[in-house]
Amino acid sequence: MISKKELMLVGIAGPTCSGKTTLLRELRQRLGAKVAILSFDEYDLYPSGSPALKEALKNGSIANWENPSLFDYERYLKDLQKLREGKSVTLLTRSRESQSEGSDRKTVQPDRYTLVEGVFAFSDPRTVVLFDRRFYVDIPVAIWLPALNTT
Repeated sequence: MISKKELMLVGIAGPTCSGKTTLLRELRQRLGAKVAILSFDEYDLYPSGSPALKEALKNGSIANWENPSLFDYERYLKDLQKLREGKSVTLLTRSRESQSEGSDRKTVQPDRYTLVEGVFAFSDPRTVVLFDRRFYVDIPVAIWLPALNTT
């Protein structure tokens, strides 16, 4: 277990398709084994294929799919507090990326740099204060849209 003194909890937030995942890949490559990653998407209350999602789609109860209320902030807060203390967290895999790996649970063991990323990673003021560093990624459409149109 890493000591609290050695741990740096880093938050990375930004809009959908802003480059958060790309930034994480680059940081992991540069920092190597000193990195643990937690995706805020693991706290989705309506994960792909779940009964909750099927019911929401059936009854049309969700009008805006990019809404912070669709995530489990209480569990997120508790898990960030554990990571801050240098303790590991085990969670259900609710993100598309984790589900595609075929596992139903995921354990995040904090490391020198524990990176937490997600669209709403900073939406709750109780969680914001737990980060040692916070970054907001925002790549303007004028930059990334032309890149999508290249062949």
